[in-house]
Amino acid sequence: VCTSSAILISDIRALSCNSFTASSAFLVLSSNVVAMVLASVILFSAAMVSTSATLILSSATEALVSATPALVSAITARFSAVLEFMFTMLALSSAIVALLSAVFARSSAAAVSCK
Repeated sequence: VCTSSAILISDIRALSCNSFTASSAFLVLSSNVVAMVLASVILFSAAMVSTSATLILSSATEALVSATPALVSAITARFSAVLEFMFTMLALSSAIVALLSAVFARSSAAAVSCK
């Protein structure tokens, strides 16, 4: 009788231990399923962010392409203005040189007439 009750107690302990192990395995499996669902949500969110970033980059590229002609026109206008300024300064310098030459020629003529 003692041996039977000891075996019965041992079987009850083994059964409760197996039940605890099964419960632990179920909890681990449940947390793995939750982790997998969360990973799927994160991957989906990352895909949406990537799609949004691609759309933003596409829009920025389109804006840059549409702004390029205006930028080229502005650079050309600025370059033309610089060239016009340089030619104006060249004409002014030529006029100053011509004026100085006239003054020098007049003073030379006056010096010659004084002798």
